[in-house]
Amino acid sequence: MVTKFCRSALLLVTAGLLVACEVTPEKVELWKSTQNGPKKLAAAMVSPDASMDIRGKAGVALIEIASWDLLRESLQKMDKPQAEKVVDAMAPLLAQMVRGQAGEISPPAQLQGPGGEPKGTAPLTKLQVDAKDGLFIVLDYAGTAGRAVIVKALIEWCTKDYNIRAMAGDYNIRTIVKKIGSEAAMALVPLLNLDEVTIKYVAELIQEVSDPTATQKASEQLAAELLSKMDKVQEVHLVAAATVGGQPIGDALLKLATDKNVSAALQRFALRAFSEAAAGKRINPSEDDIVKLFAMAENTAYDQYQREETYYVIAQADRDQDIPRLRKLLGHKSAFFRYVGLRCLLRMDGEKILVEVIREFGQNATGQEDVVEAMDRVLSFPELIPKAGDLLGSSSLFAQGVGIMVLAQRGKIEALPGLEKAAGSKEKLPKGFDHKTVGEAATAAIAAIKERG
Repeated sequence: MVTKFCRSALLLVTAGLLVACEVTPEKVELWKSTQNGPKKLAAAMVSPDASMDIRGKAGVALIEIASWDLLRESLQKMDKPQAEKVVDAMAPLLAQMVRGQAGEISPPAQLQGPGGEPKGTAPLTKLQVDAKDGLFIVLDYAGTAGRAVIVKALIEWCTKDYNIRAMAGDYNIRTIVKKIGSEAAMALVPLLNLDEVTIKYVAELIQEVSDPTATQKASEQLAAELLSKMDKVQEVHLVAAATVGGQPIGDALLKLATDKNVSAALQRFALRAFSEAAAGKRINPSEDDIVKLFAMAENTAYDQYQREETYYVIAQADRDQDIPRLRKLLGHKSAFFRYVGLRCLLRMDGEKILVEVIREFGQNATGQEDVVEAMDRVLSFPELIPKAGDLLGSSSLFAQGVGIMVLAQRGKIEALPGLEKAAGSKEKLPKGFDHKTVGEAATAAIAAIKERG
């Protein structure tokens, strides 16, 4: 088996022989189709006695015949200054190939049917795709001039016909953009328009690069699109907006959420996008934002589900100063909004105010639905389950009953002492519980915990 060392030594010997035999462009072209041609091309590429024009063409020829191992070996064999010069010579040739021999990358030609009607899009050529992969490989070896040419060509590749080119070749657009970084992310920003079917993927890619300048530009671009084409806004566009984030997006989403010219469903989607961005720390709700949100949440002119989403957004901001205002919901005449208040408060600061929240919620409870809602809400937050034992010490029988039910469902052995103490209680539970007294409920919970072990 020929080792890498042997191949490198062979390249040296072959390169030496080339000194006595001048390499011409015609020979480079010929070697692309002969059995030993790849080795000769590699030798020409590394030969310090060959002209830089020939060395560059030899490197490009290796890419044309997809001789990737020899290409990489040749690049690694040269010292840094030599590799830079060779790659700088290769770069313009590869860039031209990527562009399909044109001055710039253009959309693939439209195929035509018998009557001249459009019939799909012509595929990229293998040469274009291989040239793109070649540019990606040689980028690490390029000098200043060569890098500029390579980066420009790769960015053009990534920003034209994104949906067609995204996964073409060995190096997809995501890999290319992340390697180039800020400059590529900035070039993707114009693709954040509502007419692009790939808007969601472009937004994710810009966010992955994590360049503050590109992210800010993306936020401004997409916010302007949302507000100028409100009649075209769909859920996918709001998902992209939540992914990008930034204050311009935050402002645009709130404007959409309050605009009566869009559907209630779209208003809710806008709120949900705002909430998701806030949860991911891509939007930091300002005081002014919270004022607008409360004004909408408390306005009965809005759809109740939109108001619900608005309250959840406020809860997502997780500001202590908003808790007293949200606690007023626990006494709302509508069960719907009492449930909203319960969910918001437990999400925000449930570990600290669990006992108070369940007690206040229980003051307006009327039956089994309220009992189940309270139990389910506590169970939905894993961090609150160990705190359920605290409810047993509440003066509220409703709170005690909810605590016992939660422990019956998910309690551990550590909860037994508290439940055993409650088992002696003759206090009657409010309407809606499965057991008549606190003691009966606690006894059943003890049995359930012991059965689980």
